[in-house]
Amino acid sequence: MPKSLSFRPSVAAVAVLSAVALSLPVAAQPLSTAARRCVSAVDKGTAGLAQTQVSVELDCLKQAAAGKLGPLLTAEACIAADSKGRLEQRRLSVLIAEPQRCVAGQLPNIGVPFLGAPYLPAATPQAFDPVLNEMYAETTLVAVPKAGTLLLRDAFGDPLDSGLLLSATNAAGAACQKRLAKALTGCARAQRKAVLSCKKKSLAHGITSAAAIESACMETNGNAASGLPDPRGKLAKACTTAVDAVLSRYCAGQIPAAVSGACASAVDTSVCLVDRVDCRVCQETNSASGLTRDCDLLDDGLDNNSCG
Repeated sequence: MPKSLSFRPSVAAVAVLSAVALSLPVAAQPLSTAARRCVSAVDKGTAGLAQTQVSVELDCLKQAAAGKLGPLLTAEACIAADSKGRLEQRRLSVLIAEPQRCVAGQLPNIGVPFLGAPYLPAATPQAFDPVLNEMYAETTLVAVPKAGTLLLRDAFGDPLDSGLLLSATNAAGAACQKRLAKALTGCARAQRKAVLSCKKKSLAHGITSAAAIESACMETNGNAASGLPDPRGKLAKACTTAVDAVLSRYCAGQIPAAVSGACASAVDTSVCLVDRVDCRVCQETNSASGLTRDCDLLDDGLDNNSCG
């Protein structure tokens, strides 16, 4: 049998190929272990802050329904006041943990909030000043509570207290709102957990761009008009199924009074409310993870300014 042919490029050809290779841009490198550790710290702070925010919100909604807000007068004022100091304690824990995991010179270039200047934590958590210091936490500490408040306004009215019901005058409506607030914040928690878990795995597997994170963790089959990936139906159960259950079991005849926010005139109240969760979790994730996912397309698949 004849010997197999082999190709041996000439010296000139090698020189040309080398020149072309040198002219190509250097591919982005996967994050180092230290950089991924920083991303994990930021994500953990985001998730913890969100859960503390929810506990404060639900407590204030309970007080509002019972007419026991006292001198604070409104639920929004109650949430902002943080009378038990839970949000402040969580805030300090975030400011303590982040600098321990995020080291200058080993910072991630994706997966964290955008910085406006070189990374510069405060000497102590109590001394943190967002004007003088530069940390990822300065974004997450604002973005997470904001998303939580906007979600409640979406459901009950803007301003929030304009749509909250008193148990003394409408016990069924107030109970509906209480259950609905728990279902919506539970849905948000499930979505947040899914996105952050996907992001962590993606970075560990070598993803090197924010766009790749968005495609893997915030789109289905790369479709920007799709919702969050849900291959096992966990998010559908935590969101659509849970909200449907509340509306059918606890809100019969109360939806016009209890759901007076962005979904007041929706054809399908449940779908609309879950879309609002999609919107707010997407906005929070964009801020907290340095992403630019189109939240208006994510929430209902339409470019209609529904996620304002």
